[in-house]
Amino acid sequence: MKLNNLEGRRFAQSGAAPRTFNAERRTVDVVLSKGSAVQRSYGTERLRIAPDAVDLSRLESAGIPLLDSHAQRGISNAIGRFVRIWFEGDTLLGRVQFNETPQGEAALGMIERGEISAVSVGYIVSSWEITDAKGRVLDPDDDRIPLDGSLTFEATRWQVLEGSLVSVPADPQAVVRSIDGTSTPPAFGPLARMEARQRMIDAQASSPSVARQPRSHINPAARAESPQHITQEKPMSRIQIVRDERDGVADAMQIALTTRILASSSFDYQGPKDRYGKAHFEQHKEQARQYMDLSLVEMAAASIGYRGHTFSMSTVDKLRVFERAFNSTSDFPSIFSNALNKSLLARYSLVTPTYRELAVERPFKDFRPHPQVRAGDFPQLQEVQQNGELRSGTSGDASENVSITPYGVIFTISRQMLVNDDLGAIDQILGSAGETVLVFENDTFFKMFNSNPVLLTDSTAVFASGHGNLAGTGAAPSVSTVSDARQALRGMKSLSGNFLNVPPALIIAGPAQETVIDQLVASITPTLVGSVNPYAGKLRAISDANISDTSWYVATEPSRVPCFIYGFLNGANGPRTTIHSPFGLQGVKVSLEHDFGVGAIDYRGFYKNAGA
Repeated sequence: MKLNNLEGRRFAQSGAAPRTFNAERRTVDVVLSKGSAVQRSYGTERLRIAPDAVDLSRLESAGIPLLDSHAQRGISNAIGRFVRIWFEGDTLLGRVQFNETPQGEAALGMIERGEISAVSVGYIVSSWEITDAKGRVLDPDDDRIPLDGSLTFEATRWQVLEGSLVSVPADPQAVVRSIDGTSTPPAFGPLARMEARQRMIDAQASSPSVARQPRSHINPAARAESPQHITQEKPMSRIQIVRDERDGVADAMQIALTTRILASSSFDYQGPKDRYGKAHFEQHKEQARQYMDLSLVEMAAASIGYRGHTFSMSTVDKLRVFERAFNSTSDFPSIFSNALNKSLLARYSLVTPTYRELAVERPFKDFRPHPQVRAGDFPQLQEVQQNGELRSGTSGDASENVSITPYGVIFTISRQMLVNDDLGAIDQILGSAGETVLVFENDTFFKMFNSNPVLLTDSTAVFASGHGNLAGTGAAPSVSTVSDARQALRGMKSLSGNFLNVPPALIIAGPAQETVIDQLVASITPTLVGSVNPYAGKLRAISDANISDTSWYVATEPSRVPCFIYGFLNGANGPRTTIHSPFGLQGVKVSLEHDFGVGAIDYRGFYKNAGA
């Protein structure tokens, strides 16, 4: 059986060709691996293909399953099993027999019809050989290990755990490892030993018998170049940490966990919306693919360097892993907290509450009152004198002050959710939290709005007859009453006495007047000139249950004449979560905090009618 040119194919046209498909026996031959090079975050990885390198003992004992896309949780993901695995030169081949289940039948049909052809092997590595770019074999205990992606890690002893049918291989050779938490990336071990030796050397350098090296011995150029590039010029140390790959791993794990949490409710997470967050997501999303199938306990185990079999771990052992991960200096608390934050913000950003259509956002750098500038407060232009002199104008004093207030609450993610990898329940909690925060913001705004706050500028309420924006007699919305509101807003003037001349754009009411305002702005095709709706396409109807009476309002676009504002603390434009206490009997306590403020700064863009 010839196996030439199998790269990039799993069901080759010779050797493991589609012709090996046997419908009666429900079998097909596949190429499991050719030991092709795969680029990982820590360097290049290869699998040694030889009988003394590959452990196939599970084939005779526990059996080696064929899975759907490396999904190891749930029996429905098992679509077949390997009945034979053998070597052909530098190629590892296998014969798959499909299960007589709906999932197995579906996979069998796709193979028979040629609709899928990619196979991936899942494995665990027990022994590595590390070589540098020059082919020199390195010893992690004695040699300098530059974790800059230039090394080659060859698995010299590894065990096949499963094979999978996959739709899109992670690399052209389709040799994708299924990270299941049982095989720690090989860079972790050398790096951990290097850091341990470094701590020992540092301790020796700080002892009374050894003079401490002055700070000037630390290379300032390396320190200035990047905080991740540290060169220590100590005569007694041969160790130089060129790059700390753990930062990238933590970022990739956080993206993977966020994606999985949101995917539990069919939310397609494509990263944060801000430019920095989006760039960070794009930088690490490919690396995150290898962690997409990790459960919570597997991520926790990987973070603390646990090297056991997590898929056969008891509940008690899983709890111990979580306890170590949350209560240690591992990256897991940060990974988990950041994933909660990203998931919460994604949920929080799904819906736009009513108040944001009526107010404008202003920045707040701290919790102190912030003075606000009103529309039209800029001085009026004046004629330049013949001698070229420019006259000084008079600007309005920004006497309206608004501040933000911190809010917060504590909730619990139970041990059961973590151990059971119940990301759906966690997503429900975060979804509920996001909706609750939006409702809270909306309620906070309308409490201020309905209270008719007093402006500091003239010690008068926003809606007042003296401001010319309050109807003398309440009446239902109609062509004539809305016309009065439009006329009043058109008559508003700037500090210099000029008309602002901003057209009304919104009509706002509660449920009592919602149908009426919808009719007022509806587009119709009249047969008589007198039946033309003058507000169709000119006013946008907005309704909110927080307006509980019959009052209604007409307003300009908030961006033109801002009357109400809202804001968040700079750098926290939304709620955030923090791990509040260590992992304990009740699980993980998480604090949700939100810094938010609203206020009134002007009256000239809103008109109120008490209704009837």
